[in-house]
Amino acid sequence: MQKIFPDLVSFYSKGKSNDAKQLWLRTTLQSTRITLPIILVMMIFSGPLIEILFTQKYIDAIPIFQTYLLVGLWRNTQYGALIIASGKTKWTFYYSVIGLIFNTIVSLLLFHFFGVIGIAWGGFLSATLLSLLQLKHENMLKEWNKNILMNKSIFLQIVGIFVVYLIYNLLF
Repeated sequence: MQKIFPDLVSFYSKGKSNDAKQLWLRTTLQSTRITLPIILVMMIFSGPLIEILFTQKYIDAIPIFQTYLLVGLWRNTQYGALIIASGKTKWTFYYSVIGLIFNTIVSLLLFHFFGVIGIAWGGFLSATLLSLLQLKHENMLKEWNKNILMNKSIFLQIVGIFVVYLIYNLLF
């Protein structure tokens, strides 16, 4: 995303916001095609990975690690890039504050009910909320849904990630 940011700013300064949005979508799709397989492989091999890196003592950390891997679903791009490129940087500040407050409240609540894994779930839910709010603000939610989420291979990988997560955490 850092590589295309000057182009995004240039498109906005020339009044070509649609070109900026299309570039952002293409780049997001490319980065998603890289990050999702990594997340899926790490989800599948999280048990052996934790055991090899940290020994048997940390096996109980696998569900927490896997939950934080879910946050990676939203770390494939910078969801506020178009807002920043358009010069409306105060909005990214507002969204960051909303995310911080939401994350704090939800993480504390979930920690109270579920323990440490609740904090990880708070992070995932906060990242989800923040990304969706920024997509909505940029009027990109429909385009993102159509071009990224509903892309057949992307969708199947996301389903695969959640299936592996559920199998690991419900059966083991």
